[in-house]
Amino acid sequence: MTFGDALEECKQGARIWRKGWNGKNQYVELAHKISYVNSRGEIVNADHRNIGHDALAFVGTSGVQIGWLASQADMLADDWVADKEVKADDWLADYSNFLREWKTQRVRIIND
Repeated sequence: MTFGDALEECKQGARIWRKGWNGKNQYVELAHKISYVNSRGEIVNADHRNIGHDALAFVGTSGVQIGWLASQADMLADDWVADKEVKADDWLADYSNFLREWKTQRVRIIND
C-alpha cells in the first residue's frame, strides 16, 4: 500500500505502519483534541478549528511522538499496512502505558 493510501486509511481510524520498520508494535495513528502540560504545569487543550487540531502520532517502543513527520523514504515506500481492527484491549493497554508515562513526565517537570 502507498503512503497516500495508508494516510487515507489513517484518517478513517486505522493504525498504519511500514513492513520495513524494525521495531515491534510501532505504528502511526491520528490523534484528536491534543493536550499538553506547559512549563508552569498547566494543562493546555489545543483547539484550532480553523487550521486543524489533529496530528499524526507515532507510537513506538519509547513512547508517543505527537506531530510525527514522515521521511522521504516513508512517503515513497509501498510497504505500508493499515489495521482498522484495533482491539479494545490493545487500546486500553496503550492508553494505560501513555498515562503512566505522562504521570512520570509530569512529576519530572514539577520537580525540576
